[in-house]
Amino acid sequence: AISLLYWFYSTQQPDASPLAARAGAATCTCRFAVSGGVGKLRNRRTVRMASKETGRNSKPLVLITGAAGDIGTTLTRALKSAYRVIGLDIVEAQEADASFEFDLTSADSVQLALKHVADQYGTEVAAVVHLAAYFDFSGEESPLYEAVNLEGTRNLLRALRDFAVDRFIYSSTMLVH
Repeated sequence: AISLLYWFYSTQQPDASPLAARAGAATCTCRFAVSGGVGKLRNRRTVRMASKETGRNSKPLVLITGAAGDIGTTLTRALKSAYRVIGLDIVEAQEADASFEFDLTSADSVQLALKHVADQYGTEVAAVVHLAAYFDFSGEESPLYEAVNLEGTRNLLRALRDFAVDRFIYSSTMLVH
């Protein structure tokens, strides 16, 4: 079995930037290991403008995969007052500030969706909350577990290499318990 591990370290640091203070900026290093290869998502001290349009929207950017699902929709509603929430899902995430449809099992689809995010909102991201996953309550074996949960997460992490991500939050399924 191939394992996917991640961890992050964060310490609150005072910062002169009012935006960073409002966003609760922290020094954060997020590392991930996929099949033995270790990568590092960029280390950032402050959260900058979430939009390329200077001064137009100063809310930090949060990307949520699985944003159209029950947990994703609830999380989107909870974060919208303080963050610009971008939903990434196989269907439109109606509660998000913007939504990009993508197929997590297709590296090209994930790359294209994140290219659109970068073009419209920039590459500085306060957090990626990865909720998208496959789970079948029947308990039957399915190739979708590996395709969505393992390969899909790998596709997402690879596509995020060009982004400055402060936090990567991975929510798994009940399968790991």
